[in-house]
Amino acid sequence: MAFAVIGVLGYLISAAALLLLFFKHYNYQLKIIITPGLLAVVMHTLFIHQHFDLASPDSYNLVLVVNIVSLVVSFASIGFAQKFNNFFVLPVCFVFTAVMLLIGLVAPVDLPTVASWSSQTLSHIGFAIGAYAILTVATLLAFQYRFVSYRLKMHDLSILRLPIPALNEIERQIFQLLITGTLCLTISIITGALFLDNFFGSGQSHKAILSIIAWGCFSCLLLGHAIWGWRGTITLVLTLSGSTLLTLGYFGSRFVRDFIMS
Repeated sequence: MAFAVIGVLGYLISAAALLLLFFKHYNYQLKIIITPGLLAVVMHTLFIHQHFDLASPDSYNLVLVVNIVSLVVSFASIGFAQKFNNFFVLPVCFVFTAVMLLIGLVAPVDLPTVASWSSQTLSHIGFAIGAYAILTVATLLAFQYRFVSYRLKMHDLSILRLPIPALNEIERQIFQLLITGTLCLTISIITGALFLDNFFGSGQSHKAILSIIAWGCFSCLLLGHAIWGWRGTITLVLTLSGSTLLTLGYFGSRFVRDFIMS
């Protein structure tokens, strides 16, 4: 329990400090700001290891899966922020992960399990989690692009002092992530169709259909950007639509079954 409490507090402290930096222009040092978030990631990892029986396939329920996914998203976001000096995505990721960690603390551990974990299933799930993490970061960057563009149009030059790259660099990062994430999603769909029983059958069809529609959103955006130079609002609309569809496909029905109906 202590690991989870420290983790939640660490995520929220870093998120609040980053939001004050971005929107109130507080003069914080980035290394100090993200330190609680880094500590939270460590505490979150220790909580998962302590709270769940990772050696047993029967312990892999929705609560554990969303905690692993949110942790992977935070890892990816921190790595991205450090590599490209772009910390805009971290507050949302930290708040989201804090909520998932809190759910992991209070939810029962004996919820229905999600799958049998064969090597084929692991490959499918691994690519699915990777795609979700990467495409989530790309979606947050699309929000950032829209936010920075709006502030510049309003002649708010204070945005230039924030720890974020130029607009053209943000755009380049968005589409690099979209290419990588869409490739992972493509492999996830193919491995699911090849290796999972009833991938398009009863109980699984909505996941496959929503994932394929999401893949269509991301692929359409990449094609439109390459041929017609799509950017800005249409990028935000299609990335948000794709990410929402993936979230509904991965977690929607299980949330209803495991929480609302349990």
